[in-house]
Amino acid sequence: MEYGHRWSGLLVTLLALLAFSCPLAAAAETPFQADNYTTQLHAADSLFASGVYKDAEKEYKKALKLRPKSLEALRGLANVKLAREDWGGVKKWCQKILKIEPADLDARYNLGRAFRETGKYKALFLRSNDFRKAKQYLDAIIADTPMFKDVILQRALVDRYEEKWFNAIRRGHEQIELKPEFENGQTSLFGFYRLFLVNVPEDTAFEWLKSQQGAWPILFTGEYFRKKEKYAQADSTYQTLLVNWRELSSVPVFLSLVRLNVAQGKAEKADAYYQQAVEAIQTNADAAFVFEDLKYLLTDRELERYAASSAPDARKEFFAKFWRKRELVPASPVRFRLIEHYRRLVKAEKDYWYDGVRAWTNSPDKAGYLRFPDAYYLNHEFNDKGLIYIRHGAPDDFAVTLGETQNSNESWLYHKREDRRKLIFHFMIAEFATGHNWRLTPTLGNQSLLADRLGWDHSISRVYYANSQIELNANLIQMAEESSDLVHEAMTTDYHSWASDIEALDVPYYLATFRGRKGKTRLEVYFGIPLDELAENHVSEEVVVEYGIAIIDQDFNEKGKLYHTEILRPLHADAKFLIKKYQFELDPDTYNLSFYVKVDTLSRLGGENFETEVPAYDGGTLSLSDLLLAKKLATGESVGDFNRGEFEIVPNLERRFAPSDPVHLYYEIYNLKRGETGATSFEIESEIILIKKKEGGIKKVFGFLGGGGSKKSVSLKDERISQDEFSAEQVSFDVSKLAEGEYELRLKVTDRVANQTAEKSVVLKLERE
Repeated sequence: MEYGHRWSGLLVTLLALLAFSCPLAAAAETPFQADNYTTQLHAADSLFASGVYKDAEKEYKKALKLRPKSLEALRGLANVKLAREDWGGVKKWCQKILKIEPADLDARYNLGRAFRETGKYKALFLRSNDFRKAKQYLDAIIADTPMFKDVILQRALVDRYEEKWFNAIRRGHEQIELKPEFENGQTSLFGFYRLFLVNVPEDTAFEWLKSQQGAWPILFTGEYFRKKEKYAQADSTYQTLLVNWRELSSVPVFLSLVRLNVAQGKAEKADAYYQQAVEAIQTNADAAFVFEDLKYLLTDRELERYAASSAPDARKEFFAKFWRKRELVPASPVRFRLIEHYRRLVKAEKDYWYDGVRAWTNSPDKAGYLRFPDAYYLNHEFNDKGLIYIRHGAPDDFAVTLGETQNSNESWLYHKREDRRKLIFHFMIAEFATGHNWRLTPTLGNQSLLADRLGWDHSISRVYYANSQIELNANLIQMAEESSDLVHEAMTTDYHSWASDIEALDVPYYLATFRGRKGKTRLEVYFGIPLDELAENHVSEEVVVEYGIAIIDQDFNEKGKLYHTEILRPLHADAKFLIKKYQFELDPDTYNLSFYVKVDTLSRLGGENFETEVPAYDGGTLSLSDLLLAKKLATGESVGDFNRGEFEIVPNLERRFAPSDPVHLYYEIYNLKRGETGATSFEIESEIILIKKKEGGIKKVFGFLGGGGSKKSVSLKDERISQDEFSAEQVSFDVSKLAEGEYELRLKVTDRVANQTAEKSVVLKLERE
C-alpha cells in the first residue's frame, strides 16, 4: 500500500506541474520563435519560387512545426503538392486549411480540382464519389463567387470527364462571358466542342450545331464539313465567320483554314492563312490557339520561353522563331516544315485520336522505365503513336504480331539518316486499356513479338537469343534503359519528311566575305542553277524556277530574306550554270545561312543550310578577305552582279579548273600601316600544294605562274609599296604543267611597317574535261 501511495503522490505532483506548465508553453510566442518561423517561411517561399519543390516542402514543414496553425505554411505545402500534381497531398493540406478557415476559397477551389483529378483514374463507383465531391466544392464557389479565378471552367472539366459534353460546352461559354480576357478560356471551349464532335454520333452533332446560335456552332459546323471532306462547304462556312461575325477571334478560323487547305494540297494558301492567324493575335487568349497547334513539337526549354513571354507581341515573335528554327528552306515563301506539321496533324486527327485517361493501370510500362519531358504532358488529344507521328512522320517500316493471346501491338522503325540516328518505337494497348489507347512500351518480352522484329536492332536480337533466364532479364533491362533514352530524345526532337517524289538538285555555291561599311562585313553568296541538269530532265522549252536565300542570326532573328521566280530555257543555254549573287551587310557574328532552288514541274529541290562565321575586318590589324576563285577575270568596264570596280569577276562555284585554263584569284588586303613617308610596304607570298593526287601518290609541291616544267616547287614573292591602307588584288595562275588532283592555294601577306602577317587558303581541283 505504501508503495502504491508513493507512486500516486508522484503522479498527482507531475499532473499538477503539467497543468501549471502548459499554459506557459501555449501562451505567447517568444521573439526567437517568431524570428525563426519567419526565416523558415521566407526560405520555403524562395525555394518554391525557384522550383525546388522538395526542399521547399521540408522548410514549410519546419515552419509549420514552429507554428502548427500557420495558414501560410499550410498554403505553401498545398502549393507544393499542386506544382507536383500530387492530388492526394493537395487534399490533405487543403482540408487542414479548411479546418482553420472554412471559407478559404483557394482551399475549396483546389479541393474541387484535386477530387476531379483523382476521380479520373478510379473505377466507376469510386470515380463517381470523387466527382461528386469535386462538384460540391466547385458549385459552392460558383454560387457565391462566380468570378473567382476560372472556377466555372474547372467545373466544366468535371463535365468533360463525365462525358457530359453539352454541359461542358454550356459552362465553357459561361466562363468566357464572365472573363473574356482569361487566357485559356477560349481554347478550353474549343476543346469541348472538339470532343463533342468526336464523341457524339455525327448526325446528332450536326443537327445540334445547326440548332444553336452564335459563332462557335458555326465554326464547328465548318469543322464537321472539313472532317467529312466536304471542303467547299467548310471553306464557305469559315469565310462567313470571317466576314459576318466578330464575337469570335479570327485566329481559330484561320487555323481551321490552314488544315482545310493542307488537306487539299494547297500549301501556299495554307501558309498564308497561318500567317494571317499569327498577325491577328491581339491577346494572349488569341495566342493560345496557335500554341495549341504547336505544343506537340515543343521542347521543355521552348515551353519555358513561351511561358515567360507575357505579351501578345512577344508570343507572336516566339511563333516566328519557332518555325525559323525548324524550317529546312527558310528562304522559301512557303514554310515546308510548317505545312508538313499541319499535314501530320490532319492525319493524326483521323488515325491517332485518343482523348481518354492515361493511367498507370492502362500503361504497358508498369515499371516506369520511360522518361518523358514536361511538354509531353500538354497532349490530351492523341495517343503515343500520334505524338511520334507528329514529331517524326511515317515510319520506314512497321511490324504487327497477331494472335489471340497477344495484346494489340505495333512497332515502328525509322532508318538512320544524316540528321538522325535509327529510331525504334514499340506500342501496345495494354490490359485494362480501351479504345485507341496506344502507349509506348520499353521492352518486348514475348518471343513471337521479338521474332517478327529480328534484324531491326541488336537490342531485339540479344533478348530473343538469350541462353538463360538471368541473361534474358539482364538483356530486357538493357533494352528498357536504351528505350528510355531513345523515347526521351524522340519526344524532344522533330524531323521533316519530304514527299517521296522529290529528287535532289545539285546546286554548287561559293561564299566570300569582304570589308563592308561602318564596321560591317559584306557577305557575298553565289549559287548556280544547274542548267545542264534541267535540260536533261526537261518536259518543255520553258521551266519555272523558284530560288531564294535567307540569313538568320543565332537567336533566330531574320536578317535578310529574298526569293524570286524566273522562267528559264535550259535547252538553249550556253553555260553549265546560271549564277545568282546575293550580298548582305552584316555585323560580325555567326549566322545560319540557307538558299534553295526549286523546280515544281520536275519535282526537283536543291540548296544548303549551314552555319557560317562572318569575321570582322576593321579591327586595325592586318587582315585578308576570303579568297575568291574565278573562272573569268577581266579588266575594263563591266556591269551586273560580277562587277567589282574595274574588274569583272565570275566565281568558279565548283572550284574546279581544267589544267589548260588559268586559275584566277581575287582578294583584298585591309589595315596596312603607313610608314614615316606616308607609304605602305608589304610582301605577298603564294604557293600551291598538291594535297591529293587524282591517281593517288605522294604529296608534292609544284610551281605555277608560268614556271614548272620539271620543277618540283616554285614560290612567288611580290613586294609592294603603296599609298593606301587597302589593296584589291587579282592574279592568274598558269597550272598547265600541274598534275590532276586536289590542291590548296595558300596566301601570306606581311606588313613590313607594322611587322604583322595575315594568311588565308582555299582548296581547288584540277581536272581535265
